[in-house]
Amino acid sequence: LSRNSIELACYLMENWTLARHLAGASARGVDVTVLLEGRPVGGVSENGAAIAYHLQDSGAEVWTMRSGDSFRRYDYLHAKYAVFDRERIFVASENMADSSFGSNRGWAVIIEGEQICSIAEEVFRKDIAAQGVDVFPLNTSLVRVEGGPGRLLGALPQPPRSYLTTASLLTSPYNVQEELIGIISGAQERILVQQMRIDEDWPDGSPIMTALFSAAERGVKVRIQLDSGLGTEKGNSMVAETLAQRASENHWDLECRLTDERSSFGRLHNKGVVVDDTVMVGSANWVDGSMERNREMAVLLR
Repeated sequence: LSRNSIELACYLMENWTLARHLAGASARGVDVTVLLEGRPVGGVSENGAAIAYHLQDSGAEVWTMRSGDSFRRYDYLHAKYAVFDRERIFVASENMADSSFGSNRGWAVIIEGEQICSIAEEVFRKDIAAQGVDVFPLNTSLVRVEGGPGRLLGALPQPPRSYLTTASLLTSPYNVQEELIGIISGAQERILVQQMRIDEDWPDGSPIMTALFSAAERGVKVRIQLDSGLGTEKGNSMVAETLAQRASENHWDLECRLTDERSSFGRLHNKGVVVDDTVMVGSANWVDGSMERNREMAVLLR
């Protein structure tokens, strides 16, 4: 549907179906600009490098953000968003990877509105503008790799649901944590949290958990679901035990559970929050790095 421009920023680009659609848009004359994290945990895979060069060969402009030892604006470019024709914005909890579209539990939203798109585009342009500082051309960041076609995904089984909503754009490091504390502090009935991970130190005094405990103290129902996969199970189990103990001691209506083999999805990769009738969708995990040092993007939908 895009006619003029696509600006996409993401932590991982690993899906060939999406890459081919972007390449096709570029071939038909759409200005496609992609900003990738150049040093994700574990490094960029050969598949990711092959996709990046495929996009560049198709005519897309591809840049990588690499945090240096002497200078860095962010620990990681961890956001997952795209702006289409300055009219529509896509914001997600998920990377552009096969598991994100096939097996993970994650949330995404497409918002139509020129004002919110202009704000997102300003963030994108600010981030990509530091060329030669911590943003570099693809060929100076990754060795060329040939690849494909990778896993090709079919059409979605059902179209997205449409709503009329008031939407606010949030970024980190800036105001994700501030706004999250604000909506939790105003909760009246329910707080539903679905997170890949909550830092095991957070129950001991993080601002977000302090706001959540205050809500539980005044009678708000709190439900938290956490991932139990590789790298998260131990820490999340500690968090769940701590929260269960706090809830029991204070008689709070608060429950925290980890996913298990009965779940209908593979990995809980979401970073979603529902507070009464406000929803947060975005890329920020409940850890210090996401709130304070990464480039993240989220939206509040009311």
